[in-house]
Amino acid sequence: MDNHDQCPSYYVDESAESGLNATNEVDLVPKLFPEAASYADVYDKANLLTSRTILAHAVHLTKDERTLVRERGSKIAHCPASNSALGSGLAVVRTMLNEGLTVGLGTDASGGYSPSILEAARQACLVSRLVGYSTEFPEISGNATADGSEKLSVVESLYLATRGGAAVVDMADDIGGFDEGMIWDAQLIELGAVKNSTTNRLDVAHMGSLAARSLLESGSVGNVDLYGNETWEEQVEKWMWSGDDRNVKNVWVQGKLVHTRE
Repeated sequence: MDNHDQCPSYYVDESAESGLNATNEVDLVPKLFPEAASYADVYDKANLLTSRTILAHAVHLTKDERTLVRERGSKIAHCPASNSALGSGLAVVRTMLNEGLTVGLGTDASGGYSPSILEAARQACLVSRLVGYSTEFPEISGNATADGSEKLSVVESLYLATRGGAAVVDMADDIGGFDEGMIWDAQLIELGAVKNSTTNRLDVAHMGSLAARSLLESGSVGNVDLYGNETWEEQVEKWMWSGDDRNVKNVWVQGKLVHTRE
């Protein structure tokens, strides 16, 4: 879309955001296809809504459209970082899950700012906390709840990033988990262990220097510090909220070690 050498001028946008503003597809499609009941129905009439269809974003789907998507077996790729960066809308993920749709996470790095699926998991949590307060799209926010139940937990976001994504690409039996017989796609995460202080006095400066020294000694340069009293759930939460590629020690793809951080 942005390669001036390969695309005609009318396909070249100054930015993805300006393209959204210029086309305003949601309003345009009913005018172009008045015989269709909805935007999703346009795809359905063209036999494009199938079990092999992956719909990115899904921030403008009405309840009837979500029902149609579910009946056709199509899946949803939720791209929260991209949606937030473009200001294009909020996906009602909890509602979609409750209605039986298959949802996974995507990055859409060209419309967002990061290719990291971990960042997508973080943003999925954050975006879900805003859904109940959205008034930009009444037909969408009206289907959400304002009692907090629309919020995704860390566990749920990581599920969408792993098993959810596997289900979206019809590989739920092969990837996304550690069940027996699955393909060994995995990463070993290293978190920094902060040594205990020899003093009981709460000295922030001292603790800060101690943490820095301990992390340097362990070779870890990540943002996640462990003090020894965290549960496994708390360690995972710390990693999801503050971790990045510096915490990735090893990566295996189809059982083959493809990356090691010294």
